Amino acid sequence: MDNQISDPGRREAMKRTLAAAVGTAGYAAWPAAHAADSLKIGYLPVNVMLPLYSEKARFWSDAGLDVELFRAQGGPAILQALLAGAIPVGDIGIAPAVVAASRKLPLYFLTMASVCTPDHPLDRIMVRKDSPIKHFRDLKGKTLAIVQKGTQPDAALVAAEKVYGLKKSDINLLPVPYPNMAQVLDQKQVDAIYPFPPADTMAEVQFEARTIAETTDFIPYVGFTTLAVRRDYADANPAIIRKLVKGAILGQRWINNNAKDALAVANAALNIPPPIAGRVRSAYWSLNALPVMANVWHFYELQVAGGIIQPVPDVEAMMKSYFVDPVLKFTLPAAQELGMLPDPVVKRMLTASYPMLKNPAEAYHMAWDKELLKG
Repeated sequence: MDNQISDPGRREAMKRTLAAAVGTAGYAAWPAAHAADSLKIGYLPVNVMLPLYSEKARFWSDAGLDVELFRAQGGPAILQALLAGAIPVGDIGIAPAVVAASRKLPLYFLTMASVCTPDHPLDRIMVRKDSPIKHFRDLKGKTLAIVQKGTQPDAALVAAEKVYGLKKSDINLLPVPYPNMAQVLDQKQVDAIYPFPPADTMAEVQFEARTIAETTDFIPYVGFTTLAVRRDYADANPAIIRKLVKGAILGQRWINNNAKDALAVANAALNIPPPIAGRVRSAYWSLNALPVMANVWHFYELQVAGGIIQPVPDVEAMMKSYFVDPVLKFTLPAAQELGMLPDPVVKRMLTASYPMLKNPAEAYHMAWDKELLKG
């Protein structure tokens, strides 16, 4: 989900930005004179990001918002813009959201949007068509391209370790931006790649790369993205945030109900050429935008086990402050106002297997989860 930051100076600048944001006075306050019913939303140019569809489907306009989009090239750029006060809202991965929460960044996380499921697989591990690698276990001692350490694919490899018995430390991980993965695989600079759509389809169509493992083979359900909002902005503008969430719910329902048109919109926005466009994978979208907390907790356990973050002393309080309380204040009322819809996919997700959880998924259910299970 996050593109590689290859320049050391940019990495250091990002570290300083994040470190400053941890302090109570270390981030820019949101300007008081912000327009009442307009806001700027940051997103990445990938088809699991909800803003990519908004100019065509106009779901935020239908919710009463005038939205301006900020297209970033990497997740850190969205976080930088949020923390600097340049934007109040950003669409980010749930894994980076957990990292941000562990670092006490001044954000709320409101939704669960795109979801990877057995029927809607997304990222996968691929090798050259003539590679001797046949199974995940064959990656021992091999070089695997991932977009960046600390991202969702990096965390997912911890679950693969538990399922397949091959330690992540036995694989040589090389950061490579998604657009370059097909080429470095074809040029034999790496043995395997872990791309996200449409990079996986490009490798498949252009170079006949073949799949040896799907993420859904070791984590059947992965909630990928969430809307992050600055706390000061949300607390000062609750009506706008309610509209933001209502628009998100309308948008997620539109994508599911218009899958063919939605994929065409995304492909056009991303300039995907016709031979590839017809084979690009797309996500499932939660119909009520309510996060599955077992999924959030699973990312926490994955990242702790993978050494991406340190254990949080009071993780329950972190989850409550960053994920549960914002949902109760903003997301659940918006979903109830629109009318909650039965969601069979999320219902299966609520009882799915999460390899790194210490308890069954049901132990992490919130009141809204229990309500959805009745539907």
